[in-house]
Amino acid sequence: MREILSSKDFEQIPQLTSSRYIDVNETMQIVKGHGAKRALLIGINYVGQNGELSGCHNDVLNIKEYLMDVLGFEEDNIMV
Repeated sequence: MREILSSKDFEQIPQLTSSRYIDVNETMQIVKGHGAKRALLIGINYVGQNGELSGCHNDVLNIKEYLMDVLGFEEDNIMV
């Protein structure tokens, strides 16, 4: 995913985090099954708190574009 986003000149590349082990060298399947592809995307910057982040909202918009352009999600099926 990082290679695709980088090739499209995105300024920020999201970092992968998970509570479970993920082998990043294995092809990642985000969507399985035959139903409608749906996504809920949330970007939280934690403004004014210890550990404040920046760019989370931009990350969400980048992931939305990736889901539509690369994985074929319909925009109406993505909630930001």
